Amino acid sequence: MRGHLKIAGLLSSAVLLAGCASVLPQPTPEASSACVAETPGASDSAVVTPAELCAIDGQAWSDSVFTTVINTPGWGETSAPCDAARQEAFYGAWQDAQPAVESLELRSDSSEQSHLLGAVGVAVVASGDPAAATALIDAEVAACLVDGSAQSRDDRGVWHGVRGPASGDTGEQLSWWASASGSWVLVQAYEDETLSTADAAALEQGLDTLLDTQAELLGL
Repeated sequence: MRGHLKIAGLLSSAVLLAGCASVLPQPTPEASSACVAETPGASDSAVVTPAELCAIDGQAWSDSVFTTVINTPGWGETSAPCDAARQEAFYGAWQDAQPAVESLELRSDSSEQSHLLGAVGVAVVASGDPAAATALIDAEVAACLVDGSAQSRDDRGVWHGVRGPASGDTGEQLSWWASASGSWVLVQAYEDETLSTADAAALEQGLDTLLDTQAELLGL
C-alpha cells in the first residue's frame, strides 16, 4: 500500500487502462545497479513504481508517506465562461482523481543527505466515458487560458497539460491528463521556485521519464 504525499501545490494523477499489455523501456545496467530491488508482485496498482522509474533513469524515486492533495489550476482573474467550465470540470473530473491518487517523490540522490526535488501525484480513475472526463478539463483550459493568464500550456507527447503558479505558494503546479480505454489519467506535480537550475532540470527529466513510462504502462 503506497503512502501519499501532501503538498500545498498541484500534484499528478494517473488512470488505469483495463486489459492492455504494457511494454516498458528496458532498464540499463548502470541505472538498475543504483536502484533498490522491488519485491515481485508487491503492488497490483496500475501506477508506475519507483523501482521501475529508477531502473530507467537511475534517479532516486520513492513512495511518499504523505497524502497528495489535488488542486485545480489557479487561473487568476476569470470570466463567467471560465467559472462555468471550471465547475463542470471539477465535478466531472478533478474530484474523481482525489480518492485514487498515489504519490511518489524524487530526491537528489539515495544518500541520507539527499534533498527533495519534487513530489508527483498519480491517480488511477476508472470511467465509463474517459474521453468525456478529459474533454471537460480541455474545455476548462480553453475557457480560462487567455492572454495574460498565469497558467501556460505544457503538452508532452500524448499528454495535455498546463503549468503555473501554485495558489498561495512560491512554486509552480504542473498538470497533465489523457484518456484511455475504460479510464483516464491525470498527473500532477509541484516544482519549488527555490530549486537550483540543476535540481529543476533533474526534476523535469524525472517527470518526462514518469510520463513516458506511465503512458507505456497504460497503453496510451
